[in-house]
Amino acid sequence: LAAPAVRHSLFRFLPHSGYSSSPSLELQRGRSRGFIIGARAALHPSKPAQDRPPLSIELPCAAARTTLPQPVLTNPLEKHFFEARRDHGRVHRIMSSPTVGSLLAAIATLISDGLRIFQLADKRQWGPDEHEQLRLLEDVLDDAKKDFQELSVLVNGQRYYMNDRKPHSIAELRVLHSKFELHVANFKDWARIGGPINPVWARDTTELRRELHRAQCRAARRIFAAEQETSARCLGAFLVYRKQREWRNRPALNEEEHHRRHVEEVVACNTIGKFERFGDGNIAFVCDFCDGHLVWEDLESMPSLRAAEESSTSPISPTSPTSPTAQMPHWQATGFTASKRREEKTVVFAPLAIASHMAPYQGDWVARLLCPFCDEAPYTEGGDDDDDMRNPLDDSGFEDLQAFQEHLDWQHTAASIPAVPLPKAAKECLVM
Repeated sequence: LAAPAVRHSLFRFLPHSGYSSSPSLELQRGRSRGFIIGARAALHPSKPAQDRPPLSIELPCAAARTTLPQPVLTNPLEKHFFEARRDHGRVHRIMSSPTVGSLLAAIATLISDGLRIFQLADKRQWGPDEHEQLRLLEDVLDDAKKDFQELSVLVNGQRYYMNDRKPHSIAELRVLHSKFELHVANFKDWARIGGPINPVWARDTTELRRELHRAQCRAARRIFAAEQETSARCLGAFLVYRKQREWRNRPALNEEEHHRRHVEEVVACNTIGKFERFGDGNIAFVCDFCDGHLVWEDLESMPSLRAAEESSTSPISPTSPTSPTAQMPHWQATGFTASKRREEKTVVFAPLAIASHMAPYQGDWVARLLCPFCDEAPYTEGGDDDDDMRNPLDDSGFEDLQAFQEHLDWQHTAASIPAVPLPKAAKECLVM
């Protein structure tokens, strides 16, 4: 078929040339080898455009001849993001109906963009600030991947975690996504302008890393709390309580085993939150999962051992006879006040309180607590003897650590009760 001269380019046609270009169906599906140009040849100037026979010319394209390597997606956050972007087209389409997984994937993509800026930059004039910033971005991405993989296991798998749409989690991750977007925009401006990097950005990266970790923990905690029938422990408290429950039926046989358990217990507490100074002489533990605060008032430093463990360095053998007071739970720890007098003070052992805390009420910041000893005691319905009955625990728990310690003092004290002597019989009774 002889065709007249065609004025065209590969990607654009003049508006009055009588030709039009459109990608073929193969190209729309992403499997094309070139562009298909559909044209209508003007065989006769008197015939209208609709009577002109179509002319299809396949022109090779350099981009079509070059097969670009597909990225290998190992991060589940990036994999979920690219799958969502392949379905919806653009990132703003993902944000129209966001989930926890799509927002985390978008944040991971922003961090990857920031890493790519530093990896492709000229490092000949770099100082310690630039190298520190690159290391911090790598740590943020590694921690985000680790948290995503570990927390999703606690809430019935990755798919259940990614498809969560709880309003508080979505709103929190939206704000965090905007912060990361502004943070990466600073790196783009620095790469375009040049010069030394702002050292304050390293501190901002550390803060965003902390916020991202806590946002993922809180999102997992909301899913965990929705699955519970009644108000129960926070997810972070449950992780520490599960570790303690494993050791309960397996007593330590030697001092090394006892020390190892103590170290693991402290590590578990530091994993779900952190200790910090609260006011002048108080110490607070802040949980990453519920943002609840446990406050020990007027305490110089947090004791690392129970009072019973301090009096006996070696653990009690399971075959040795035990007194009734030894069977009582040991919740006390001995600390010192923060005042100038520095007096001894009995406080609740920190890992026990952390493993028993509940999420605070909406708008509150003080964590509630439940008694683990009352919760595990057998419950008996009916009976004439009041000692055989136990009232079920209130779902609200104790309002703060001080109320929890008062309950332990009255109900679960391991100290022996002093014997009270009976009064001597008098010779003459004034009443009778």
